[in-house]
Amino acid sequence: MLPDESDEKPEIPRPDDGSAQPAPASAAEASALPAPSEDHGVVPDPAFAADDPAAAPLAAVFKRRKGSPGATTGSRRASRRNTDSVELELAQARAESPAVQSDAGGYDVVLTDAFRVDDAPCGPSDGGALRPVVAQAPSSPPPVPSPPRPEPPPPPVAAPTSAAPRLETPTPDADESIEIPDDTEPAARIALPDNAVDLDPALAVDTILSLARKSATVRRTPTAGAWFAELFGNDYFLAHPQRLGPSTAAEVTLIESALKLGAGARVLDLCCGYGRHTVPMAAKGYEVVGLDLSLDMLKAALGRAQANALAIKFVHGDMRDLNFRDVFDGIYCFDSSFGFFTEPENLMVLRGVHDALKRGGRFILDVANRDYALRGIPTRNWWEGDGCLVQEDIEFDHLTSRLAIKRFAVFADGMQREYNISMRLYALHELVRMFQMVGFEVREISGSRHTPGAFFGPESNRIILTAEKVGPRV
Repeated sequence: MLPDESDEKPEIPRPDDGSAQPAPASAAEASALPAPSEDHGVVPDPAFAADDPAAAPLAAVFKRRKGSPGATTGSRRASRRNTDSVELELAQARAESPAVQSDAGGYDVVLTDAFRVDDAPCGPSDGGALRPVVAQAPSSPPPVPSPPRPEPPPPPVAAPTSAAPRLETPTPDADESIEIPDDTEPAARIALPDNAVDLDPALAVDTILSLARKSATVRRTPTAGAWFAELFGNDYFLAHPQRLGPSTAAEVTLIESALKLGAGARVLDLCCGYGRHTVPMAAKGYEVVGLDLSLDMLKAALGRAQANALAIKFVHGDMRDLNFRDVFDGIYCFDSSFGFFTEPENLMVLRGVHDALKRGGRFILDVANRDYALRGIPTRNWWEGDGCLVQEDIEFDHLTSRLAIKRFAVFADGMQREYNISMRLYALHELVRMFQMVGFEVREISGSRHTPGAFFGPESNRIILTAEKVGPRV
């Protein structure tokens, strides 16, 4: 139940009722009313209404006419006044405020200047004025002012020292305005002039090579403990017997034809191994230099050269550290000896090969074809070598295009070896782009040693790429 539902609502006296009229509000009661404020809603100003009644807010008061149908009698009906008194009061009320007579229902509609009708009668005593009733504002204690905060003590004054000259930051003038671009608007197109400066793609290539050189130096793959420094030892000959048959002769013929060597040309066998191609090339009269990182491989190659009475220079070194400049007429690298390192390092190997060649010299590279290898890479491989058993678990990382091989070898004397091999497999378009970036021009692509000059995409198991140095890079 709401608070006002149990109370008896005050009765609004009608002009035709003869009930006792309450006394009008006194001046003390009127002065006790609070002034209108924004916190108490919209309340008409009594002074404003008294000066201009027509401008004050209006409220409709319905009064039943005397003798109209639907009039009821009850306990609240008072004694009637005489007819002359009622007519006089109605005439005075109509004279002070416009009235609209309604024939239907027996009501008079009187427009007043209040939102609620006071209990005082509308008679000659108060001139028919209706007093506005203003809601009382809730009383609240005045706010207590907070005590002022104590001021912090001043910082201690340091002893004067010879201060460095102060650098004052220039501030914009008061007249200058800083405009912030509106990112909601579409960007305006920049009109290029008709005679725009031609951009040299070589500038971008030189930038990439410079970054690759820096990365290959700062993030160089350490040699000590690396798989490519330990795999090609004496144990390698037991797992992979030397191949010196007809296949080697066919490859030597392909190398000699692709490099277009003249008589007595100087040739570099990069990653020569045990001299499988070095010795036959030297036997053809070329001045051959063999370079490899494995000392065991170089010793085997030197023994074969001495057995054939050939004067071959063998260099123990890393293919990443080529420091030759315009020395060789031709360079070749066979048996998937490229792709051991990171991308920047592999690119710098090609750059070193380019610098080591004379102008017009050629380079031939033999690697596995990535597109072919993806079709037939086994997940596990094993074979029996010379007094050893080798097992390999193979995985290919499609994100980095690297082949990860975990090789486990058991030898007859009970010795066991484990290697974690990681090689980058290249597609043809990747190699071509790298060759062109360092300054080569591709001359020939073969899919195997049996099909020189013919490449059959994923059907070719090898990529044998021949490129030529057409000019020095600046």
